[in-house]
Amino acid sequence: MKKRCALLCCMLLMLCGCTAKNDDILFYYPRKDFSYGTQDGVIASETREAPGHEEDLDYLLTMYLEGPLDPSLHSPFPRGTALEGFTYSDATMYVTLSEAFAQLEGMDHTIASACLAYTCFHLTAAEKVVIKCNSEDYGNRSITLSRDAMILYDDSTATLPRESEP
Repeated sequence: MKKRCALLCCMLLMLCGCTAKNDDILFYYPRKDFSYGTQDGVIASETREAPGHEEDLDYLLTMYLEGPLDPSLHSPFPRGTALEGFTYSDATMYVTLSEAFAQLEGMDHTIASACLAYTCFHLTAAEKVVIKCNSEDYGNRSITLSRDAMILYDDSTATLPRESEP
C-alpha cells in the first residue's frame, strides 16, 4: 500500500511539473526561413520569462523590441526602433514607436506590425492595436490591426474549387 501511495504521489508531482508556467510570455517574430503551409511558417512565437514583470507592459514591450533569443527567428524592426509610449483605452491598445520604425515599407512593415500586434494581443485583452510612428522624414503613419481580422495560417489553397472536367 505504501508503494502505491508513493507511486501515486510521484505521478502527481510529475503531472504538476508538466503544466505550463503562467509566468511565460509569448513574443511573436518572423522566421528567418519561411515555411509555407504551416500555422507558424512565417510568424512564430517565442516563450520568454519575465519574473516579476508579467503585468509591466512597458518592460515587456521594451524587452520584445530587443529581439528574439531563438536563432530561427529574427527581429522585423530596424535598428534603433524603441517604444516611445503606449496607452490602453476601450479595448484598443495604442503603441507609439520611435522614428526608426518609419523606415519599414510594404511587406516588411506589414509583418513587423503583425508581430507586434500578436504580441500585444497575447499580453493584453485588447481587441485592436494601433501602431503609430511620428517621423519628420516619413510623416505620421499608423496602422490598426484587429484581433479577429488576423490569421497566421493561409489555407486559401485548400479551399479553392477544382476545375470541372468537360
